[in-house]
Amino acid sequence: MTMDWYPIPEEAANHDMPAGITHVIATRYKPGGEVAYVLLAIEANPPGFYLDENVVERAEDGSWMPSSSVGGGFTGRPLADLRADPPPQGLYDSFDGTPWMSPPNSL
Repeated sequence: MTMDWYPIPEEAANHDMPAGITHVIATRYKPGGEVAYVLLAIEANPPGFYLDENVVERAEDGSWMPSSSVGGGFTGRPLADLRADPPPQGLYDSFDGTPWMSPPNSL
């Protein structure tokens, strides 16, 4: 089995999602920057989005690889609203009490 590694966390999270209909909503990092949380919104019918929470991990060479994901349910909120006020993080949220940080250039 080969492991897919990617240059940025968002690409690792998006590795098996349909590219034309998948949108990055938020990216957050654990302190130290070795683990990232990426929230994706996948266009769905009826109009709306299916939310997909992903955790990705940094490889030894600095690239990123998928780790785990869980569905976050459906929403009718528009992309701009989701990006301005993302839903609460569920996957690995504060499991050790340490907050996840948004990158300086977050969406």
